[in-house]
Amino acid sequence: YVTHEMLLSAEQAIFMVMCNLEDEWTTQRDDICYWLQFITTKRMDYSKHGRDSTHPLHIVLVGSHKDKCSPERLSLLHEQWCQEVKQLQGTFDGKLIIEPEMHFVTCTETGKSAMHLHQTLGRMREEALARKPISMPQLVFHLDTALRNPRTRAALG
Repeated sequence: YVTHEMLLSAEQAIFMVMCNLEDEWTTQRDDICYWLQFITTKRMDYSKHGRDSTHPLHIVLVGSHKDKCSPERLSLLHEQWCQEVKQLQGTFDGKLIIEPEMHFVTCTETGKSAMHLHQTLGRMREEALARKPISMPQLVFHLDTALRNPRTRAALG
């Protein structure tokens, strides 16, 4: 857990907290709750050492191994997670901003679920930057601008 201190101290980070959809429901919930509590506790520890921990952290929940679950199981898990996320949002209110939907993904195929997760992360990034813009080194700014240009992307190829 050596890198956790560095990652958890970033106030504009977006954390993906994952569970395996093949696990029993209680195991999934316990795993997610463990990591949310871990993140919250570590964040509170930083305030004791003079670091700013007043900004809530952004969380997106992800369930892996979607391809190993039947459509019926996915439907049931979707319902269970919709209810659970509401409870988690209340439990961690003010400390964590938890996206209202758990994303179900698989490593064996790309498609709508991966694209939806990608779009969610992009939206969360834009929202975080709108709340508190970060200063960016000039080189990074110029590279980012160039890479957003379609002609530059086409040339890189």
